[in-house]
Amino acid sequence: MNALTKLTPMTHELGGVGKSGGKVSVPDHRSRIERIHTIITDLHNCDSFHVATVPVHWRLPGRQVWDGLVEVFDLIGHPQAPRCYAGTQANGKRGGGERVWTVLALPPVISPEAAVQAFLARANPPENP
Repeated sequence: MNALTKLTPMTHELGGVGKSGGKVSVPDHRSRIERIHTIITDLHNCDSFHVATVPVHWRLPGRQVWDGLVEVFDLIGHPQAPRCYAGTQANGKRGGGERVWTVLALPPVISPEAAVQAFLARANPPENP
């Protein structure tokens, strides 16, 4: 597995009107965790259990880059990664919905903040001159 593969987030589209970060009610949060758990099982072919919800706020001078929740899951039976980070982002399509992204905890991704950076770098690659 090369470094780019390690940083490549997996995404899965969810229909309906979704939330992206911020405060969510307890039933909504449980539902979100259950959906993400199912997606992790499908994408990474292993079981997992939720260990934390971490608010991540990432700002650069003059702009907010990310303000949302990152779910942390310990993986069971994954051949390389002990942990997976996941979050949601509005998919920008008509009709609402969201996409779930996952990033495996493989160096240099060792924190929820690093997972967000890896996801955003892959989702928004720099334009070639």
